[in-house]
Amino acid sequence: MSVATKDFEPDCRAALDDLRAALIELYASVGADPASPQDVARRFGINKTLTWNIAKVIGSTDAIRTLQNVPGASAFQIFLNAVQREGAPAEAVERVRAAARA
Repeated sequence: MSVATKDFEPDCRAALDDLRAALIELYASVGADPASPQDVARRFGINKTLTWNIAKVIGSTDAIRTLQNVPGASAFQIFLNAVQREGAPAEAVERVRAAARA
């Protein structure tokens, strides 16, 4: 295992832990249930695959396996715009945005 690979995994885990925590806070701020991605999709008018992927990120305990479920930048923007329209606090939205960039 190379040094780059050794460094990547802990950094990846830390970044995904930050993203998970930010998403949990955001969901709590709008009273959304991450265990019900279809309800979240209907409530916010967004794609159910997107909410399913976010639910997988929130519920995962394996950061490396979770990578495949992390939405891309444009999908996150759609999600964040939708929750912000429904009254999500700007600080919670920005925390998710920053964590997703990381």
